[in-house]
Amino acid sequence: GFCTGSEELYERSGAKAAREKMGHVTEDAREAWETSQNPWVYRASSVYDTFTAESEFALAEKELRELDPDFNLEQWKEDLVEVTLPKIMQLFLEGRIKELKPSLGESVYNRLAA
Repeated sequence: GFCTGSEELYERSGAKAAREKMGHVTEDAREAWETSQNPWVYRASSVYDTFTAESEFALAEKELRELDPDFNLEQWKEDLVEVTLPKIMQLFLEGRIKELKPSLGESVYNRLAA
């Protein structure tokens, strides 16, 4: 068949051996990079990690989506601004702070109640 012939050509041309050798060289280079004690490698690795790492914000949103696959950040922000914050402000301004306790973290509640 067509695939059998191309596989044979791939092997006879030396491309397969070259690809395997490059794979080994790449693996060796990656291991040398990851285990290097050279301070320049640490610096370069740190810069690379900074550019490729997810931000804390992105990680938090990712965790929220894992907990709730239907989580929508824009909808959450809209609900926060249009529903939650006005309700908190209303209760605060009316002096009904105790009603906020179930909805707030302890430190936030303590600040408002002080």
